[in-house]
Amino acid sequence: MNIQKNRLLLLMVLLSPVTSMGQTSWKGIISTAWNNTLNWTAGVPTATSDVIIGDANFTGLFQPTVNAVATCKSLTIGAGTRSPVLTQSSALTVANNLTINSDGSLSQGNTTLTLNGNWNNAGSFTTTNNGATVIFAGTTSETIDGTATTPFRRLTVNAGSTVTLNTNISVTTAFVMNGTFIPAENATPYLVSGAATLTLGASSILNVNAATFAANYGLTGTITLQAGCTVDYSATLVNQTIKQNLTYSTLKISGTGIKIPAGNLNALNATSAATGNINVSAATLDLSSFTANRGTTVTGGTLTVANGAVLKIGGTNTLPSNYNTRTLGSTSTVEYNGTTQAISAATSYGNLTISTAGTKTASAVLHILGNFSLTNGTFVPGSFSDTLEGNWNMTSGTFTNTGSTIVFNGSSTQDIFSTGAFNNLTVKKTTYPVTLSSNITVNGILNFIIGKIQTGGSNSVILPATGSVSGALQSTGWVYGKLQKDIATGSNVSRVFEIGDNASYTPATLLFASVTTAGNINAVVGTPDHPGLGTSGIDPTRSVNRYWSFTNSATVFTTASATVNWVAADVDAEAVTANFKAGNYNGATWSLPTVASPLSTSIHATGLSALGDLAIGYPTGVTWTGAVSTDWYLTGNWSSNFVPLNTSNVTIPSGLIRYPLISTGTATTKNITIQSGASLTVSGSTLQIAGSISNSGTFTTSNGTVELNGSTAQVIPAGAFTGNTIKNLTINNTANVTLNGTLQLSGILKATTGQLTTGGYLTLLSTAAQTALIDGSGAGEVIGNVTMQRYLASGFGYKYFSSPFQAATVNEFSNELDLAAAFPTFYTYTEDRNYSGWTTYTSTTGSLTPMLGYAANFGTATAPVTVDMTGVVNNHTVTSPALYNHNQPYTLGFNLAGNPYPSPVDWDAAGGWTRTNIDNAVYYFNAGTTSQFTGSYSSYINGISSDGIANNIIPAMQGFFIHVSDGTYPVAATLSINNNARTNNFTTAFHRRAMPPLLRLNTSFADEGSPEDAVVIYFDDTATPAFNQATDALKMMNTDPQIPNLYLLSKDAAKLSIRSLPYLHDSASVQLGLASKKTGCITFTVQDMEQMPYGLHIYLRDVTTGILQDLQRNPHYRVQLEAGKYEQRFSLVFSEKELVNQQTKNETVNIYSAGGKVSVYQDLAPGEKGYITISNISGQVILRQEISGNGYHHLQPVFSSGVYIVSCHSQKGLRSKKIFIGYE
Repeated sequence: MNIQKNRLLLLMVLLSPVTSMGQTSWKGIISTAWNNTLNWTAGVPTATSDVIIGDANFTGLFQPTVNAVATCKSLTIGAGTRSPVLTQSSALTVANNLTINSDGSLSQGNTTLTLNGNWNNAGSFTTTNNGATVIFAGTTSETIDGTATTPFRRLTVNAGSTVTLNTNISVTTAFVMNGTFIPAENATPYLVSGAATLTLGASSILNVNAATFAANYGLTGTITLQAGCTVDYSATLVNQTIKQNLTYSTLKISGTGIKIPAGNLNALNATSAATGNINVSAATLDLSSFTANRGTTVTGGTLTVANGAVLKIGGTNTLPSNYNTRTLGSTSTVEYNGTTQAISAATSYGNLTISTAGTKTASAVLHILGNFSLTNGTFVPGSFSDTLEGNWNMTSGTFTNTGSTIVFNGSSTQDIFSTGAFNNLTVKKTTYPVTLSSNITVNGILNFIIGKIQTGGSNSVILPATGSVSGALQSTGWVYGKLQKDIATGSNVSRVFEIGDNASYTPATLLFASVTTAGNINAVVGTPDHPGLGTSGIDPTRSVNRYWSFTNSATVFTTASATVNWVAADVDAEAVTANFKAGNYNGATWSLPTVASPLSTSIHATGLSALGDLAIGYPTGVTWTGAVSTDWYLTGNWSSNFVPLNTSNVTIPSGLIRYPLISTGTATTKNITIQSGASLTVSGSTLQIAGSISNSGTFTTSNGTVELNGSTAQVIPAGAFTGNTIKNLTINNTANVTLNGTLQLSGILKATTGQLTTGGYLTLLSTAAQTALIDGSGAGEVIGNVTMQRYLASGFGYKYFSSPFQAATVNEFSNELDLAAAFPTFYTYTEDRNYSGWTTYTSTTGSLTPMLGYAANFGTATAPVTVDMTGVVNNHTVTSPALYNHNQPYTLGFNLAGNPYPSPVDWDAAGGWTRTNIDNAVYYFNAGTTSQFTGSYSSYINGISSDGIANNIIPAMQGFFIHVSDGTYPVAATLSINNNARTNNFTTAFHRRAMPPLLRLNTSFADEGSPEDAVVIYFDDTATPAFNQATDALKMMNTDPQIPNLYLLSKDAAKLSIRSLPYLHDSASVQLGLASKKTGCITFTVQDMEQMPYGLHIYLRDVTTGILQDLQRNPHYRVQLEAGKYEQRFSLVFSEKELVNQQTKNETVNIYSAGGKVSVYQDLAPGEKGYITISNISGQVILRQEISGNGYHHLQPVFSSGVYIVSCHSQKGLRSKKIFIGYE
């Protein structure tokens, strides 16, 4: 039977669910005994076991009972499978958490449950004996949680343990607190209820977080607070009422809000020096009219108000008494808000506030570490010297200051706002000033030991008749701002104003000869110079960089004198103080009073009939004397014995022998006056004018620069400059400049800052020498109409123009063109046309769009023409209208663009251009010389000019062609420009840097002196066989029939005027194209051959004649051609090897002499010309004769018999023969 039972038990064990390592679950298959191994899945629990009672392992019939001292790591009762009931009959220690789930129960008998973790009861906890005790003994924070109210019999929190209550509990016998107990804050406070006693042991802390003590601790038993315990009213959600009938050992105030006793507190525990403490660590302890005194059994205790915390004392009370130590944080606040109260001086205050009616009297010296505030009531500090280290803020109430001295002694800035007067005020601050937020009055002594009072802009220190200042020095302190003093009636009334700025003590003394009506004077020092000094007659550049302002209120006096003082650092470097004068400003005008013996740091001005602002410095009027020479920069030529500065008012008087010439450097003046008959010449130099110009004489600036650089608005009057002409004008005035009369400018106008308003008076001149321009680098603006000229060396034929103005119209050309002529004289260019892009555009109202080009035909006259246009100039970014390449048969993607600025632009500028889908070349038009309707084109790209003239600088008002890149048609392009691409270039040609290797070849009709057409080949590492828009320029066909069209053919058959080749390593051939509209003899000529690599041979090949001509030896090749196009006949050959003209090699030249006659057989191509030379044996050419055609050519020289060398020169080469010429 026993064997069968054991087998059954073994089977049950084997079939039981497996548990995890460290966990053991109750099975209950043997008995109720906790300490029976077979009742557990993993053996009897130990201190490392997580115990579960009620999970699927509970298969037996027995509920567990702790029948012997037991321990476990954690305990969970109820796991959703069985409804377990744990009965505790012996001591149990749970090292971690205890959880009673909703289906679990714990029944505790007369024993102890020690818990080092959290308590969570959602099921049932019962006790069967009054000795049932739960002890919280954890060393880390513990909590009491659960949905069920736990009815403890005895609850103990051990020393060192902290328990947070998160649910309601009850304790029926004893609640013993040796650690810390904290009811969590909740809208409905968590409550400890029951009939238990509450005992707080030494060093325990009990937190109250409800509105009242009872709302957290509703125990009806006796409450015992042992010496050394702390009750902390720490709520942050509600204000709290302090239970008044407990004898606190330490009463702590923390959290937020207001904590108010329910009545006079029991005298705090005074059984030892360490007990009986009030600690306001945060929030506000409002004692109202109640007391909070300590007992007197043993001296000791501390009253502490921490930084940021507030202690309010009401009724007739003062600081709580019997505390041996009172510690008030420097930012704490003690507020007296009762009726008649004595202000304790037993300790230093942080902030001290008086806020209610009634008299608050101090009976000893006060020391306030923070701020003092008086908002109501009467403050009587008594006849003491009280120290304040913070701000003084009196907004209402009464300050009974009799005998009082307030010493400002803080380590940071202290501010005063006061509706009441001080008796004595002392400044004793080593750093930072005393500042004012209101006027302050000092009836007694204002004493400076160290430090300043800084009044600010609108406040004053006011000293009535009884007030005085003591100790003010540079080494002590002074009033930095406004100081007002009473002026009594009488004779020789003197007042010293102890004032200065932030760094320097610079007092002033007023002495009144006679005062008939009393008043007051307010004085202040200003820095640096007076804002109106420019019109004062005092030179701001040779002055004292401060001024003294005096404001008179009701004082009537005869005259006064003023002595003002400064420091050496105030004086401008070039000033000599012995030459100083004073300027007195009455608010409207300046006067220069008499001064006596100026010293190095003071001056005495006398005879002042009114007080205002005093400024000190040199007088500004400067007159030219010409006593020595015409040199502006020579001091001996000026009445002041110094050269004018930009603050000097200069007068050039009439009647002198020598007048000033400014020919070097930069001269300066403020206002300048040139009297009738006087003169001033600026040549090759600059005159800066900061004020006005008044010219009744001669002011020559035709070769000079004038810069207007004032700080207020300036005017250039009509006739300011002789001949109304100036070379360069610079505007450097943010207050702007206005032109009031005709002005012709031949150089550069630059608005560095500010605006020049032209009024329509300004003309930019253009001559054969140069064209005036507006510098685009300035940050200012030119406002109003400007007339711009453009000089043309010849008015013959078409010229391509653009507008530099924002809204000009075709009518601008009506003075130079007959816009109503039968044959139109003005055209725009439209790329998207299937025939010529030229479109008649003669309506005078037609707009001239910035960045577009236009063609103007000036007729057949070859005399120079000066074109002028008027409008508001373009500036900053300008964007062209939409550009396209529609691949039309005639326009071929070319667009006529134009320079939009009144200055040249640089096509190669590093910045300023935005070019999208635009080739890198520009194309210029050159009018023909025989027909007004035709001409030729030149191009420029990548530093290469097709004719040596076209370049990257595009002059003002210049139109030019650009090509929109080929692609998927139509190709859209964008072109915009800003001031970064503008340049100051006086190029007058209406349209070189170090060159790469290049060959410039041109063609022309040989015998008619016609213009040439050129192509350029140059070498570049980025070159490609096909057309490269970055390095190659297309060919624009000439319209003049007198000029043959020469071009280069790329691999993709593009016709080019400039072609790039990669650097050669052997040889290369470039096909030439030539198109001529008439028959004639055409000459190919090497115009330039630059930087060609050593050993590179260059040949012109004519496949029709078979000629391979070395262009380095003979740069000219002439051939007779019919009108037409030749694209297979001519080519250029580049070779590192010397090539042989096979035809020349095989050619037979017959040269002989008979009877003194020389006969030469030479075969020349049609139209080709050659020549024969005869040289003596020394190489001296003694005969040269030109020949043409085929056959024998006979020469009959007349010189003595002898041996001679006969040479035949042709495009095929040179053939020579030595012969004897004899005479019979």
